[in-house]
Amino acid sequence: MLQAAACGAMRGGVLEYTGKMEGMGVRVERVRCEQNLSKTAFARELGIGVEELDAIERGTMPLSRDLTLLLCVVFAVNRLWLESGEGEPFSASAVSPQETVQPEEEAREPPIPPPRWRG
Repeated sequence: MLQAAACGAMRGGVLEYTGKMEGMGVRVERVRCEQNLSKTAFARELGIGVEELDAIERGTMPLSRDLTLLLCVVFAVNRLWLESGEGEPFSASAVSPQETVQPEEEAREPPIPPPRWRG
């Protein structure tokens, strides 16, 4: 069971989320709470500071593309749900690890051809 002081709206000791949530920050908080992690532990898992996590959860700092993908991989979060509130929050195949290794911009660059040698 989650602590009332640590996470979102509580009713009878249980987190209550109804319908579409208001923003990505609320959804990030939900992921943290459902993992039963403190802000410190969750921020550590994502490689960010507690202040940055707090700003993301409050909605005053946007979630970067890389952090979005990391959340999806590390915590099996459905990317569509995280970004829009649609669908189920968790999915075993939410994002492949390759998406975090090769950002979209790098994936589009053509390979460098090998140098031409004189004979």
